Amino acid sequence: MKKIYVYPHFRRNLPDRNPYIDNLCNNLNNYFDVPQSKRESKISNLYDISKYIFKVDIIFFNWVEVVPSGVWGFLKFLLYYLYVLIAKLRRIKIIYLVHDKQTHQKLGINSKFNTYLSKLIAKDIIRRSNLLFTHSTEGLDIIKSQKPDANAFFYHHPFNDTQISMDDFCNRAVYKKYDILIWGAIRPYKGVYEFLSYLRDKNLLSLYNIKIVGKIYSNEDRIRLPQIIKDYLNIELEDRSVSTNELQKLTDSAKTVLFTYKDDTVLSSGVLMDTLMNGATIVGSNCGAFKDLGREGIIFSYKDYSQMMEILDDIITNNKYIDKRLIYDFIQKNSWNNFVKEIYFKINLFQWNWHI
Repeated sequence: MKKIYVYPHFRRNLPDRNPYIDNLCNNLNNYFDVPQSKRESKISNLYDISKYIFKVDIIFFNWVEVVPSGVWGFLKFLLYYLYVLIAKLRRIKIIYLVHDKQTHQKLGINSKFNTYLSKLIAKDIIRRSNLLFTHSTEGLDIIKSQKPDANAFFYHHPFNDTQISMDDFCNRAVYKKYDILIWGAIRPYKGVYEFLSYLRDKNLLSLYNIKIVGKIYSNEDRIRLPQIIKDYLNIELEDRSVSTNELQKLTDSAKTVLFTYKDDTVLSSGVLMDTLMNGATIVGSNCGAFKDLGREGIIFSYKDYSQMMEILDDIITNNKYIDKRLIYDFIQKNSWNNFVKEIYFKINLFQWNWHI
């Protein structure tokens, strides 16, 4: 059984730990030996690779473009290249999953220089990878533009297996307290402030019952978001994380869940998939995975604010919803198990014909 190391190996005590890596490792364990799942990471994600690089057959990189973050950004940038060199000398295969167009994580006090290093890594890892995956057709375009002959494949962001029946999923009757729900970590690239500013400029802030809930990470947003809605009792803002247990009730409380993401960084979104898992009618900007799901009729996607408001008004006023049977079938088809099974198949298919 091949041994595969998945980067990053998050420490379990990290706040707001991204569940994507846990889900990936847990499902890869069905097909590979994932040695990191047997021990906890106690040091920085990048340095953690040193414990496994002489023991594994494959390194599976995620979000490696954020490596040059913090005051030691340049050192970690060099360390990345050292690991890649060792991997090539040992004939370790490299897999990379393209999650974003560019990192939307802050890269520390040397942000301009570190951003430059981040872009270099993002291009280098595509060139050096033997196998590439992405959760957006736009991601596939990015890969092919840099490496036309890449072994690259698009799969929708996977869902956790759901045990609920189609009848229970489709026929749940709930009271809609809000017209619009915006939830998830609030960061500048998600465009929440810009959306509220648009409503204000069009004198529309008082027309919709809106709930916004998510931990605010930007000091600027922590000041300007409460300020813009302070005179409107119909808009609720909660600066906190949303627990898994409350998500169903939260999404059920709104006629639609709105994503106002800017299109310059985002390719895929776990929050989008978590929302679909609860059968919500979603409206999202026409970029990345939102664009792909819009094409398939799973969500409503918009190209500009004017079109967004037309869609929202149609949902809120005319009760126009996405057929939940389509959402349910889509979830069943794109489970974590099915996604990792495809990874396993592609590794076996290309293992004797890797691009170097």
